[in-house]
Amino acid sequence: MNVGHHLENLMRRLLSVCILLLVPVLCAEAVPSCRDSATVEEQSWNPPDAVVTGALSRFYEIDDELTAALERHDMVRSQSLAGEYLDLAEHYRCNWNYGNAIHDGNSALGLVALSSGNTKLAIQYLLRSAQSPGSPQLDSFGPTMALAEALTKAGEREAVIAYLRGVHKFWRDDDGQVDAWIKQLSRGVSPNFEMKLL
Repeated sequence: MNVGHHLENLMRRLLSVCILLLVPVLCAEAVPSCRDSATVEEQSWNPPDAVVTGALSRFYEIDDELTAALERHDMVRSQSLAGEYLDLAEHYRCNWNYGNAIHDGNSALGLVALSSGNTKLAIQYLLRSAQSPGSPQLDSFGPTMALAEALTKAGEREAVIAYLRGVHKFWRDDDGQVDAWIKQLSRGVSPNFEMKLL
């Protein structure tokens, strides 16, 4: 191989590397980040009361209604509220409540699926709930464990371990609780999720 051909190949490789490094940067700039929209009215992290619309008020209130429906074992209402919550979340991706909606909405849908005997779908919702980016509440106090406990009772320990590993990415102030639960599940012991059910 002559030197010219060798240099040409080297330049092509360098160009490929540059393109691979540059494309994510260009794509990231094309999609506005939550940081960029921090002061944009109702889509911001914590909008002032003056710009809070009816839809955003609903986004804030719906979690309490969802919890109440689950406590009453009203699965039809729970499914409806969870779907509404997740739909609203898509509009408020930069809001502090977004992570709550992703976790709690999917958890509720998982409980609905489990109540109708669809364990496979319940597991899918459990794992989706763990994809939450966290929130002030989830990061500090951790998520509810009702679906995790129900699936543990159903013998789905591996799925619950995967969920807990996902949860641990945002719930770091858990005082070692998540790791303890994972160890118990790995040994075949059912953890006591009692304090974190709702």
